[in-house]
Amino acid sequence: MSPNPNPELTWILDAGDALTISISLLAAEDIAAVRRLQVVAPDPHSKAILQQFPRYFEAISILDPDPRYFARQLYIVGAKSDEQIVGTVSLTQVSEPGFASHVSEADGAAFWKSFSDEEAKQYDRHAYSILDTVIDAPPGAFVIHSLHVSPEYQRRGIAERMLRFLIDQLQPSQAVDLYIEIARGAPLMPLLHRLGFASVKDTYSAIEFYRFGVWGAVLLKWTLSVSSEARH
Repeated sequence: MSPNPNPELTWILDAGDALTISISLLAAEDIAAVRRLQVVAPDPHSKAILQQFPRYFEAISILDPDPRYFARQLYIVGAKSDEQIVGTVSLTQVSEPGFASHVSEADGAAFWKSFSDEEAKQYDRHAYSILDTVIDAPPGAFVIHSLHVSPEYQRRGIAERMLRFLIDQLQPSQAVDLYIEIARGAPLMPLLHRLGFASVKDTYSAIEFYRFGVWGAVLLKWTLSVSSEARH
């Protein structure tokens, strides 16, 4: 899948402050900043884990180093203000086997060197509790994930523009189903429906509420047909 020739989108976010936002595909050298943003603006599940295990994302970055993380993504879209990444969203493809099978022996050794046995048990407990909540998209499906916007830039249209930009990267000659999974009741839900995503499966779990403060998750799908030209 190759991107459309739509290299960058720029607009004035706040005319009073002369604040300009540019949206473009990110490169390998941007990944460290992308992952820092994931910590600053975590999703509800990760936020709950960070409160109990602050080193959660540090563990992930050791087990899944930046070059490997970047290689697994089809596209990573970023929103920048004055060259600072203030928003990001990624597109990947569901593969078998999953992430854990790709952890190298060296990365595993680095993990055990950096974390005590008790911290390793904490990571495993939280990582597997996250897996318990996942509604799997079909193997081979394209999945939008890791949508984050810096707190001071939220509710200003950045998430919508990043999603539209990401969708515009898909070739109109291809029939594509896009999936995204979010927490039940997430503020992002109305935007996804407005963009044409439809709920296909959901969960409702008191255990998940106890663990993460959300009552389950929703899997949504957006379809680009071969004949579709107007995708908005």
